[in-house]
Amino acid sequence: MDAGPVGAWITIAVDESHADVRVDGRTHRVYGQNAKETRRAALAVVTEAAARTGADLVVEAQDTTSRYRLLARPNGVVRALSDTDTSTAAEVSRRNRSGRARAVAVGAVVAALALGAGGVFAVQAGFWTLPGASQDAGERVRVEVPPGAEFDTRTAPPGFGTTAAWHLPVRLDIGPAVTADGTRLALLDTQERIRVVGPNGAEEWSTELPVAVPSAEGVLRFVDYRDRQFLVLVGDDQWWMWPADGGEPERFDLPPGTDLSFAGTGVLVSGEDEVFVPHDGSLEPVDAPDDTRALAATDEAVLSLDWDGEWSWTTVDDNETRTVEPQAPTDAGDLVGLLTASARHVVARWESTDGNDDPVIAVHDARDGAAIGAAPVDVGDVHEQRWVAGDGLGAYGPLLVDLERGDARVVEGFAPTGASGEVIYGDIDDEPFAVDTSGEPEALPEDTARPWGLLDGRAVVAGDDHLYALSPE
Repeated sequence: MDAGPVGAWITIAVDESHADVRVDGRTHRVYGQNAKETRRAALAVVTEAAARTGADLVVEAQDTTSRYRLLARPNGVVRALSDTDTSTAAEVSRRNRSGRARAVAVGAVVAALALGAGGVFAVQAGFWTLPGASQDAGERVRVEVPPGAEFDTRTAPPGFGTTAAWHLPVRLDIGPAVTADGTRLALLDTQERIRVVGPNGAEEWSTELPVAVPSAEGVLRFVDYRDRQFLVLVGDDQWWMWPADGGEPERFDLPPGTDLSFAGTGVLVSGEDEVFVPHDGSLEPVDAPDDTRALAATDEAVLSLDWDGEWSWTTVDDNETRTVEPQAPTDAGDLVGLLTASARHVVARWESTDGNDDPVIAVHDARDGAAIGAAPVDVGDVHEQRWVAGDGLGAYGPLLVDLERGDARVVEGFAPTGASGEVIYGDIDDEPFAVDTSGEPEALPEDTARPWGLLDGRAVVAGDDHLYALSPE
C-alpha cells in the first residue's frame, strides 16, 4: 500500500563503499569506510533534509537485493514503513505525536532491519534510529569529512603548509572551480560525476555529467545568474548551469557564429554583430553600441569597449546604455586606447608626458572610470598581455597594481598567468614566479602547485590524482 509521496531515494552501491541520495532535486554521493558507515552517511542526508524543512520525509532505500520504505523525522529519528502501512507521512507524524501511539510503540517488539548484509539498524519501540543517535534529543549523524593527508608529491604554494585538512580523489579532465566567496568547490570525481563540496570537503550535492568528458571544455566555473551563484559546464555547442546549492540544470545552445566569454562575473555570448546573455532560462539579446566590442558581462549588464577610449554598460532588462570616460592618471598625456577589460577593471594606454616612447599603462575602475594605479611600461611589454586580478592585487604584464591603495610598480619581465588570494602567479623568462603585495617576485620550484582557488582560506591544489586543501602557514 502507498505510505505517502516519496521525497528522497537512497541507492547503496554494489560494493557498499558509497551511496547516492536524491533529495530536494539534488543528488548527494556519500562514502563510508564500511557498509554500516555508508548507510549512516546516507541517512544523515535525509534526516538533515527533514530537519531543515521541519516535515516528515518518505524515503525509498535500496541495495542490490532489497528495497525499503522509510520515514525520516525532523528530530533525527527514522522509522521503517511496512508494506501494510497506509498512512501518509503527515498522518504518521500526527500519530507519532499522540500519547496513544507512543504507548503502542513502547509495547512493540524489538526488531532489526538490514539495508544489506553489512549494515543492520535497530528498530526499537516502533522507530528506526540512526546508530548512536538519541531519539529524545534528535541528534543526527552527519556526512563524514574526507580524511586529511600530507601533500608530499609537489611543492606547496607560497604561504601554505604541506598538511592538508582533507583530500579527495579527482579527475582533471575538467578543472575544478571555487566560488568567489570561497564557500564551495566543484570538481569532476573519479566516477565522472560533478561533485560540489563545502569548506570541510563534505559533499553538498552531485550530479551525472551531461556530456562525455572529451566533449567538455576546459574547467568548471561559478558565475552570477539570477542574483545567485551558478555552476557552469561547457560542451561543444551548449552549456549547462546548476544553482551552486544544487538543483536541476538549465541547458543553453550556443548560437552559430558566437563564442562564450567568462571575463566578467556572468556569462557573455557574442558574435560579429550580436550579443546575448542567459536570462530567465533563455538567451536575451543585448543592444551593445555600434563600433564597440562586448568583452564582459555581469548578471545585470554587458561591458562593451570602444577601443579608441570609452566603454559602456548596457543593462539586460531594458537595454539602456551608460557611457564611461576614463580619468587620466597622474603624469599622463592623451589617451591612446583601451587594451582589455574585466567586469571590474579596464586597462588603458596613455601617452607619457616625459617625451619618451614608453606609454603609461593604467588600471581603471570599470564602473566609474577612476584611475586606480598607473606606471610607465616598456612599449614592447604592452600588447598581448593578460589582465589578472586576485584579492586586492592585479597585474597586466609587468605592471603590478595594489587595487586597494593604488600603488603601481613594474616587475621587469613578469607575465602573469593566474591569481589566488593576494598572490599573482606568472613567469619571468619562462621560469615560474609569484608576486604578492610587497611587489618582490619570488622564484618558485618547477613542481610548485598553483591553487585552483581558496576555499575558506585554504589553497585547493592538485597532486597525485587528488585535490588537497592546504591551510595557511
